[in-house]
Amino acid sequence: MHNKITGEISTEVNGVVYQFKYEYGICYNADFKSQGYYFDTWENGKEDDFKFSFILIELTHSSYLKVIDMLAPKKYYRGKGIARSMILESKKIFNTRIISSSNTIKIYKGEKRSPDATRVWEKMQEEGLVSYDIKSDYYFTI
Repeated sequence: MHNKITGEISTEVNGVVYQFKYEYGICYNADFKSQGYYFDTWENGKEDDFKFSFILIELTHSSYLKVIDMLAPKKYYRGKGIARSMILESKKIFNTRIISSSNTIKIYKGEKRSPDATRVWEKMQEEGLVSYDIKSDYYFTI
């Protein structure tokens, strides 16, 4: 990654507020033959520890960005609202629709949306932040 851009997000879960920093840059993903954006997110004071990984790729015939990775390598980052916040932050940064991976209509080998990721998107749908395309099995920001 070159020319990393930094930012901050805050999340609130069960009345507890968390502050996170992130940095992202442009990357080329050879597996998907597409340009993408790789985000590293960490809690203040933990920049030398494992980071929450969030990766988007550009879709060939669309201006949308697809989430291909939302990974918390340590349990510490799970359940703190980072994935939800990064989806919304990405929508704001790139001014475009962010879509989930699909379990039925796959654009790349091995594409899948994990049960944890599905729960994130479902909660966002309940909050009116995303919609679901039942035919193609993907969520998208609105």
